[in-house]
Formats: sequence, C-alpha cells, structure tokens
Amino acid sequence: MSQFTERFDAKTYYLSTCYRCGGDILKAAERIITTNQGRIPKEMKAAADHAGNVTIIQAANRELSYESLVENITRHTGSWAVLARTGFHLDKIELLLHSQKIACRRTAGRSIWTTSTGDSLLRVFRMILNQNVDDSAHYALTALMKLQGDDLNEFEKRGAMNISAALYLLPESKGKQLLQVVTTVFADTINPVFIKRNITLLTAAIEQLVEEKKNLAIARSILKILEESTGSWHERLTMFVGRLTPTRENKELKLEPTVVVLTTLHGSKGLEWDNVAIVDCNVKSIPSPKVDTEEGIEEERRLMYVGMTRAIHRLELHTHGERSHYLDELLLDRLLPVKWVRYLADPNEPGYGPFSDINAA
Repeated sequence: MSQFTERFDAKTYYLSTCYRCGGDILKAAERIITTNQGRIPKEMKAAADHAGNVTIIQAANRELSYESLVENITRHTGSWAVLARTGFHLDKIELLLHSQKIACRRTAGRSIWTTSTGDSLLRVFRMILNQNVDDSAHYALTALMKLQGDDLNEFEKRGAMNISAALYLLPESKGKQLLQVVTTVFADTINPVFIKRNITLLTAAIEQLVEEKKNLAIARSILKILEESTGSWHERLTMFVGRLTPTRENKELKLEPTVVVLTTLHGSKGLEWDNVAIVDCNVKSIPSPKVDTEEGIEEERRLMYVGMTRAIHRLELHTHGERSHYLDELLLDRLLPVKWVRYLADPNEPGYGPFSDINAA
C-alpha cells in the first residue's frame, strides 16, 4: 500500500472506526497487534455504545477447556462462534457439541466426520457396539475393508445376526483382520488400560487398510480423539456413532442465532457474532509453531486480531496447559479490563465455582 501511495501520489484515508465490537474488546485486540512493525499507524476507535466483555478462561486440560466452552454456550444468549487456529480442534468440538445436542455448523474447512475415512470409521464403531451388520455397515465394508461380490453378499446376510458367526465365510484379507478386531474389542470397560489396548488394536488394523497419507492422518486423528475422550468404552463409541446423522441435515442448517458456527480464524474474516470463543490459545497452537519468519509472526498477530474483533458483546479466550504468550501480554497490561478465571470442574477443589476468579498479579 505504501508503494502504491508513493508511486501514484495517492491520498490515503484511514478507516479507524470499528462499528462492531465493544470498546474493551477492541482495546484487547489492539494490544495484540500493536507490536507489528508493518502495520499502518492508526488509532482505532469503537463506535459501539457498549464496552463488551473479555475473559480468559484457564482450564487444567483440553477436556475441561471444552467443557467450560459448552457450559458458556448454554449459559449466554445470542449468536455464537467458536474459532480455532486449525480445523483439527474444531473436529473435536463439533463432536462434543453434537453429543450435547447443540446445533452447530462448520463454515470453514471440511469436517473429518464427512470424509470417506471418517464416515467409515464411525460405521466400524457402530459394528463394535452392535456386533452385527446392518444397512449402515455396507459403506465401511466396501469403501474401507474392500469387500465385494459374493463374499460381501454372504457376509452381510450372515453378519446381520452376528459378525463372529459370519467371519469364516471370508477369505484371509486385511478387511477380515479388521472385522476380527471388531469382535475382539466389543466388551465394555472403564479400565483405561483395556481402552488403550482396544484403540491400539484398531489402529494397527486400520493402518493396514488405509494407504493414502491424507486418509491415514484422518484415521489417526479420529482414534486420537477417541482415546482422549472420557467415559467407558461403549460410552465413547456411542458418542461417536451419534455423529452418523445424515450429513445433509448439518449442511442445511440455517445460520440462525441458535446454531453455533465453527470456523477457523482465517474463516472468520468479515463476519460477526454476539459471542466469540477462541479455543486452544496455547503455546504450539496460537501462534502457529510452524511460523519462523518476521512476516509470518506479524501475520499470526493480524489473524488473532481478526478473530478477537469478530465479537460484538462477549469474547472468550480459552486456554489449558501452557497458555499462549498473547494472553500473557493481555494480562500484563494493567490498563486492559480483561477478566481471568479458572474453570474448576471438581466441587472439592478450593474456590470451586465452577468459574473462579484468579488474581492476575
């Protein structure tokens, strides 16, 4: 822009008024981007007649962090958006919101649950729970396990009663090996060692079937989410199987205030919501650890600024573990009206709230 101005002797007009977010939200966003050397010097002003609310929510781990997010979505009215640096974190949140029967829609990045690999794995999980072959299993049997012809027809016919009883019909193959694992890991358990063993067996069998690197990465991501989930073995699988609702229904959800929008920081540009939550504001997530140039570092700050200024009334910055240094910058600036709270899920913890104020000193 500066080169264009010099070359054509152009007159510059600065758009320095924000008509979207409250003043406190704008101040916090400005603090993040103010260190950028390549930024056009201008002082932004908020035209809104409300200050807005900025809250940093600290949790002990990702599970509790997402739990606090769901709790706030149900607590605070108005339109909601959940923003993440990458789509990987949105996959987990999409599954969690679905399990809580909270309507949501992805508007940026393809959900792993709608990929061929993701859809097939959900159907495999259903077979583990039911130990039989129903109409929903056909896609996994053909697309993932590569069964076909008479072998497929006979197996589906006999497998409708019981998978174990139909396995002898199949010749040795990688698909049969996965089905054998399906019958091995059927028992419910709350023992984390046994759950880990089940996932290890599934991983080994699936890795034999999935050859393309992209699809293999999707499969590993889903199995990792399964491992990081809570509850018994069957409770975890049931949560995943619930995601098998027709994809069309999700795509046709209108973006009404009651539908939570899931998108990336990039995908949020030009949009606005009453409430915005930016998740995984942690070291190695925000800013991206892949960025190692000065230009890239400044772009990461601009991206965070964009995400923060999508909020009209309420901005939540969720973190767990080691928080992003962006949040440290906000907390160290005593002039910023930023609230810092800790999410405590255990009623026995001192200061249980579950949201308890933290002294930022």
